[in-house]
Amino acid sequence: MKGVTDKLIMGFERIEVSPINEVIQKHNDVLEHLGKDPYVEKIKELLKELYNIFQAYKKLGIKEKIIHDMIVSYGERLSINILASVLAKNGNLAAPLYGRQAGIVTNERYGEAVPTKYSCTLVRSKMGNYIKNNVIPVIAGFIGETSSGRLTTMGRGGSDFTATYIGKCVRAGEVHLVTDIEGIMTGDPRFFDNVERIPVLSYDEAIELAYLGGKKFHPKTFEPLRETSIVTRVFSLETDKGTVIVKNWRDPPLKAVTLINNLEIIMIKGAGMVGRLGTAAEIMRVFSEGGINIMAISQPISETSINLVVRRGSIKKIKDKLDELVNIGFIREYDVLKDTASASLIGYGLRNPKLIGDMVGVLKGHDVFMLAKGPMEVSLSVVASENEAKSIAGMYHDIVVEGIKRTSFNGFI
Repeated sequence: MKGVTDKLIMGFERIEVSPINEVIQKHNDVLEHLGKDPYVEKIKELLKELYNIFQAYKKLGIKEKIIHDMIVSYGERLSINILASVLAKNGNLAAPLYGRQAGIVTNERYGEAVPTKYSCTLVRSKMGNYIKNNVIPVIAGFIGETSSGRLTTMGRGGSDFTATYIGKCVRAGEVHLVTDIEGIMTGDPRFFDNVERIPVLSYDEAIELAYLGGKKFHPKTFEPLRETSIVTRVFSLETDKGTVIVKNWRDPPLKAVTLINNLEIIMIKGAGMVGRLGTAAEIMRVFSEGGINIMAISQPISETSINLVVRRGSIKKIKDKLDELVNIGFIREYDVLKDTASASLIGYGLRNPKLIGDMVGVLKGHDVFMLAKGPMEVSLSVVASENEAKSIAGMYHDIVVEGIKRTSFNGFI
C-alpha cells in the first residue's frame, strides 16, 4: 500500500478529493481478495468515514493540524485491519490497535507528537495481556492519541519510531525494521555510485544519521533504544543481509555520508550586536515565529554576526521582520547566501581529535562557509556552495567506502 500517506497529505494540502478517491479505490481493489470477516467490514467502514470526513473538511476548508492528523491517520488504521485479516485467514488470533488501544498516549503537538512519560507503562501492560492470550497485536505506527482521545501523528517516518518505542516498552530482545533496500547504506545512491551496505552501526551513529537525513528515518527512531541492550535489524524481505544496530560498535571509524541540498545561509551582521544581551534571543524569536527550522548556527567570538543555515526560500518568510530590526538599529544588515548545501560525515571515530584533523585537512582548497560538529561527537558537517558540498561529500564517501571494505564484521555480513 505504498504511497497512501503521501496521497492523504496531498488531499489535505490541496483540499482536493481526487487523491482521497485514489486511496479509497486502492483499498477497494484489495478488499476483493480478502473475502469476508470483521476486519474487512471495519475497512469498509473506515473508507466511508474517510470520505465523509474529507467532504466536511473540504466544505469548511480549515487547515488545522488536528484535522491534518485525523485525515492522515487513515492510512495506518486501514493497514492494521488488512494485516489482521490476513493473519486471521492463516489461523492466527490478531488485534488491530492504534493510539490508546495500544497504550500509545501522546502530547497534543499535532503533526509531531511524542508519547507521554507514562505511555510506556501502558504499552507494556496492554501488549502483555494480548501476548499472554496468544493474540498478535497489530499496531499502527506513526499515530497515537491524546489522553482525551484526539488522534495525533508523530511526523513522517514515525512508524519506525513507533516500533523502537514499543520495543523499549516491552523490553524486546530485538526490533526488526523491514525496508525496501538491504539495510542502511554508506550514502544515498542518487548522489554516490559506489554505495556499500553498512553491516553494523552503533546507536549514536544511527541517531546522528537519522537526524542528518539518512534513509529518511524519523529523527527520533533510534533514541528509545540508545541506552538499552536491544538489537535493531534493518533489512529487506528480498535478502538475508541487512544492518545491525547495537549499543556500542566502533569499526570502521567512519560509516556514512549524507548530502542535503537546497539550503541557504542567512547572515545577520552589526557591530551594535556586540555585548548586547538578548540579541541572539530576539533573532531566534523571529525565526521561530516564521516557522523556520534552523539547521545550524555559527557566531564568532567577536559577536559581530550570526549565521544561520535554513532551507532554501526561508528568507521570504521573515524578510519583513528582519527589515524591521534593521530600521530600529537592532542589527546593521543581513545577507543571504543562496544555493548552499551540507555534506555530513558520520562515524564513531570522529571522537578522536586526530581523525577530525585529518578530515578537516581533506577540505584544503575548497571554499567552505561553515563547519559544525554534531552534539554526540559522531558527525562533522560542512556547509558550502552546492557544487563544493557535492565534491566534498564525494571525497568523504570514497574514504568511508574504503574503510567499510577493509573492516571485518565478525559474521555480520
